[in-house]
Amino acid sequence: MARRRGGNPSLNAALALLLLCRLCGSFAGPVHVDPHVTAVWGKNITLKCLIEVNETITQISWERIIGKGAQTIAVHHPIYGTSFEESYQQRTTFKNTSLHDATIVINNIEFSDAGEYICKAVTFPLGNVQSSTTVTVFVEPTVSISKGPEPLLDGGNETVAAYCTAATGKPAAEVSWEGSLGRMETNVTSYPNKTVTVMSQYRLVPSRFARGRNITCVVKHPALENDIRYPFTLDIQYAPEVSITGYDDNWFVGRTDVYLKCNSDANPSPTEIKWTRLDGIWPEGLQSVNNTLLFSLPLTHNVSGIYACKVANALGQKSDQKIITILDKTQSIQREVRFQEKPCFKGYLVADSRRSRYWSRSCCFFYYNICDCVSNSQEKTSPIL
Repeated sequence: MARRRGGNPSLNAALALLLLCRLCGSFAGPVHVDPHVTAVWGKNITLKCLIEVNETITQISWERIIGKGAQTIAVHHPIYGTSFEESYQQRTTFKNTSLHDATIVINNIEFSDAGEYICKAVTFPLGNVQSSTTVTVFVEPTVSISKGPEPLLDGGNETVAAYCTAATGKPAAEVSWEGSLGRMETNVTSYPNKTVTVMSQYRLVPSRFARGRNITCVVKHPALENDIRYPFTLDIQYAPEVSITGYDDNWFVGRTDVYLKCNSDANPSPTEIKWTRLDGIWPEGLQSVNNTLLFSLPLTHNVSGIYACKVANALGQKSDQKIITILDKTQSIQREVRFQEKPCFKGYLVADSRRSRYWSRSCCFFYYNICDCVSNSQEKTSPIL
């Protein structure tokens, strides 16, 4: 009796092996599908199903699991043709008419299409063979970028420079920023249909030196083939910075074609550029054209004076001034001789002209570093020939 209750060990092993083979056959059986398929809301999806049997196939079909039951959504019969469930009829097709290929294409994927599907083949005399696949529906987020609510003012407090929003995605999108000028803050909003909106703001302390630089919003999501990258150019506003150029310290009586230029850096753009003379009357022949002060007549001593340029925009005004001294011609000639640059010989510079000869002990004091500032002692110098 004891021997009967225990059973034949060899028989038990054989039964176990048979059960294992049947289990293996259910996973690697004659119906081949993708176990998991990802779909994107509003787009198309292909559910692959290839059937490898030697028996006669009488019908192929797809079913969808709903609760504890199943709903047939597509059927193909070699004699009676194809049939589709009403909600799939206008958007589902069999990829081809072969009974060994039950692959279907479903268009305009909806949220409700997520779930488990079964591909089934009816064969004779084997019976039904089937495999299941699970469909996950993703929703591609709508991505946008916009500037912050307040203007970015140079020297102001930390301000929101830009917003980057990945709206109604499923699952939630990953939003990040490229740029080392500030920091990010992120808010997440979930909805009943399981979509999620992610809004990230980029905050910084505005500085005029950041004007024109780019920060980039990067959005990653499984429904996207590639990351979305939106660049944003920073627009920092500031009052004008002003400088006057054009004067070379060598304006002399009779010189022509000279001018002063009022250079300004401002955002927003200047609304006013105004030239004035601070210490006397406006000389004859002086014209202000845009940001340039043109001296249209040969220079005279009357031009000597202090000239100022004022620049204004919506955020303020700044000015710069330049002292102009008009030299006699003889002073100008002496200055030209003194600063005339000649090649270096034996470690010292030679400066000469028809009117004067000049030695210097230091190459760079009078001659602007032409000889790498080689100092020359009196012992190294020799008379100028």
